[in-house]
Amino acid sequence: MILLRNQFPQLLGLQNINVGQLEYRPFRHNSIQIHNDASRNHWLVSCADKEGKVSIYDSSFDQTSDQVDVQLAQIYPQSAKFVYVRERMQQQEGTIDCGLFAAAVCTSLVLRRNPAN
Repeated sequence: MILLRNQFPQLLGLQNINVGQLEYRPFRHNSIQIHNDASRNHWLVSCADKEGKVSIYDSSFDQTSDQVDVQLAQIYPQSAKFVYVRERMQQQEGTIDCGLFAAAVCTSLVLRRNPAN
């Protein structure tokens, strides 16, 4: 995340994941965040655009956990105005690949590429 944050300083988000376990800073739009779901030992990505759409990219699960829901509410506090959309993406085959998928999705998004491709 530090490499992406340094290369794309105008991008909002990419907050420290360890700090995020306690509390994330809120952002309104145009932000990307990698989430650690400690309850599932899992990594996933959220991305908000300026229209209020929050895309969730998850390589393994169909629903977010309560822990990730709390993180999303902290980052996108006007959640009543946000529309959450689970985006299609390649699903991982192994049980330890989610971190690599999250990093790849995040990189695709900052390069303005569709992670589903």
